[in-house]
Amino acid sequence: MKQCPRCQWTPIVKNGFANQKQRYKCKQCEYQFTRTTPRGHPPAHKKLTVLLYCHGMSMNAISKLFQASSTPVALELDEMWHYIKNKK
Repeated sequence: MKQCPRCQWTPIVKNGFANQKQRYKCKQCEYQFTRTTPRGHPPAHKKLTVLLYCHGMSMNAISKLFQASSTPVALELDEMWHYIKNKK
């Protein structure tokens, strides 16, 4: 059963389409949303990847292990490095 991602209320109604995807509206908080399925990897996978990286496993090996792309992680680390480096 679908429920509102904001207030977890169950009675939701269909509310048109956006980009050929069904939109929904919560009857209680009137929040409008499109996606009802969770996105991304589960938090347990994220914690495990950080643990493996801290123990010396490479990002490419971790991305192959979890069948994920290592590019976004590398970009985020690169952005953080530049931010920390220029923080002086």
